[in-house]
Amino acid sequence: MKPIHHRNELLALTADLAPTNACRRAVEHGTPTVLGGFAPAGGFPQWIVHVKGVHQEWYVCIIMNTQLRRHQSKLINKADIPWDAWIGNSHGTNPLLEGDNPAHNYMEKVLHESTKNAKQTTDRT
Repeated sequence: MKPIHHRNELLALTADLAPTNACRRAVEHGTPTVLGGFAPAGGFPQWIVHVKGVHQEWYVCIIMNTQLRRHQSKLINKADIPWDAWIGNSHGTNPLLEGDNPAHNYMEKVLHESTKNAKQTTDRT
């Protein structure tokens, strides 16, 4: 498993593991957006890349499977992005972990956490 150090390496890997040829072309010739690094509880570290094609868009999750020592990909829905597991911050000091728009990603994480907390409070009453 080759380590990923830069955005271009992540995008090349995303293109290699793309679920369809259309998604691969969109990664290579479009403007994909790296959402950043995620560390879900009980799961493998991962990055999520938003890819917009001409007629479709994808959220491609690149998973670092440390047990099999290889990278894997899977498609996820926008609603299933695990913002509570986002490991960046809003400072933009590590673009690979924080994504292309760290301030937006930070707000998504805060919004996700506040929605989750409000739901837990409602469930208790």
